[in-house]
Amino acid sequence: MTRRQRVILSHLLYANIHIKLQTLADILGITVHTLMGEINRINALLPELDALIIVEKGMCSVSELHKDVAHTLLTNQLPVDTNNTDSDLVWDRINTIMFMLYFEREHISMESLAERFFVSKSTINQAITKIKEITSRREGFVFEVSNTKGLKFHGAEPESRFLLAKLVVQGLDLKTVLFHYYPGLGLDLREIYSEISFVLTQALHNHGIVISGKAFAVICSGFLVCALRNTMGFRLDDSDFQDELHSISVEIRNNLNIQVGLDLEYADIVYMQRILFSYKQSNDSISSEGSELFVTSIILEKTKLLTGINLKDDFNFHSEFVSYVNSLNRRVLKGHDFTNFLKRPINRFMPLAATIIASCQGQLETAGLHYASAELAYLTLMLGEKLEREEEPMNILLVSHEHTAVTNWIVTEISRNLPRRFRIINAVPKHYLEQLHGKDRYLENVDVIITTEALTIDVERETLYVHSLFNQEELTHLLVKLEAFVAQKRAKRIGETIDDVMGEDRFIQIPDEYRGFGQAVDYLLKQLDPTGVGKCEDVLARHFIPNDSKTAYLSVIRENACGTSLIYGRLTRTFRYKGKTYHSILVGSYSKDSIISAVRFSELVRFILEPSHDRRLRACETYGDLLRLFN
Repeated sequence: MTRRQRVILSHLLYANIHIKLQTLADILGITVHTLMGEINRINALLPELDALIIVEKGMCSVSELHKDVAHTLLTNQLPVDTNNTDSDLVWDRINTIMFMLYFEREHISMESLAERFFVSKSTINQAITKIKEITSRREGFVFEVSNTKGLKFHGAEPESRFLLAKLVVQGLDLKTVLFHYYPGLGLDLREIYSEISFVLTQALHNHGIVISGKAFAVICSGFLVCALRNTMGFRLDDSDFQDELHSISVEIRNNLNIQVGLDLEYADIVYMQRILFSYKQSNDSISSEGSELFVTSIILEKTKLLTGINLKDDFNFHSEFVSYVNSLNRRVLKGHDFTNFLKRPINRFMPLAATIIASCQGQLETAGLHYASAELAYLTLMLGEKLEREEEPMNILLVSHEHTAVTNWIVTEISRNLPRRFRIINAVPKHYLEQLHGKDRYLENVDVIITTEALTIDVERETLYVHSLFNQEELTHLLVKLEAFVAQKRAKRIGETIDDVMGEDRFIQIPDEYRGFGQAVDYLLKQLDPTGVGKCEDVLARHFIPNDSKTAYLSVIRENACGTSLIYGRLTRTFRYKGKTYHSILVGSYSKDSIISAVRFSELVRFILEPSHDRRLRACETYGDLLRLFN
């Protein structure tokens, strides 16, 4: 199955209701015709069955008779044995058996393992065969399989710890296994791992060392395994670990003791130091010296320039971004390309971040760092998650006759049911608000008032009345009205932005003589600035941002103080560019002198590029038609 087919089947399997074909197509950003083709291909995977996905009257769903088959299709892509068993379950069993054997001081029989896992001896035998393959690839390690004695691992403690750490990274449930052996241990392993991760991230950042991905996870797991092995009485031989500690190792040891409560021995720290520096050397051999810090510096400097937000001072974000870029570089150098599946929706949903990343592309390429459009989109996702989060919540003031148990109930009920974009900032009696200067005191930063009493003064705010909220209908009515206020506030904000950055002269009908996509873009760029913003070829190469709507988007950062603006170019016929058909072109121009409006501008662009608006945009023939779209 392709990824798109897996997404389709997952939506239908977990919805438990019929879904409109048009709704599912909109979710995926494809046409109903394309969706039907994918459904037919899914049904063709198992021709011996009646249709796996049923389509009737414009609705689709997974057949009730074949839900188990659908679940198996989604989860059993790579079986590891001949049984028709979910692969995750099989691997979980293999990893758990290996972990149990590490903590067994004596031989253990296959019959005993079969009883513990509630499976047959033949199933255990298949797992043992796989374990032999895994352990045979490791030096200094022997897996003994004896018909008389049973099963036992023989190997040095360092090799055992390293393999255990790898098992944890592969998803081994440590808590379940340890509870079986040591029910009184009482360790919160998830919390300990999280604290170790924080200490390690901080130390790597302080010493300018970049380790990411699975390597970072193995090191975190390694420290956790060291603590567990020591607790269980399996210790390292001190004579084998007498190296001098590096400053980063001293810092990690001290912080693990102070912040996490792990008092590791000297040999444990030396052992982990060797692993850490082996990963560092491996990383340095395939990654340009300082390239992660260089890429991060360029992107965050451009972010500060455009938005005024200094993300370099955010330690957690800076460390995560450096780690992510390191992971990206490793994938690129190894030829493991990212999929293009989410490239277009990411860029459309985060146009501000996409603009920043696109504007950095020239500097990155000059430094010899070449990223494909999908890889740039993943950088956009990392930056956009920080820059383009949900809008500021709407502030609510609750006004009541007096403070009573009913008032407390209403506050609690509203707080419990409101989405995160709303918050109650105060609750006051009615006479407090209506007294002299009460409006000045209580209405600052208030967007909406919810009252249980009729107010005798004009509060100049949207006001909603509630009685008690003791029935669901009243609560539902309140939430619907609040959502409507949010939509009105957003529409007003977008309307103010479009007045600032557009106008009738910036809604342009591209003449028929411009017959190519490049010619049409060149015409629009000249309207943006008669002196030119650069060659059309360069702008398309560096500032064209792929998205999943029918409107092509180009975003330019201006060096001169021309102000931030937006031009909408209407094409008389569709043009195809980079595998996508477009009926209009949007050119955004960010200017350094418009820092305050950058985020609002991004919100406007995101609204215009929304795929559900494609049909209405296509019908816009004048600037007035475009304005009506926002209403």
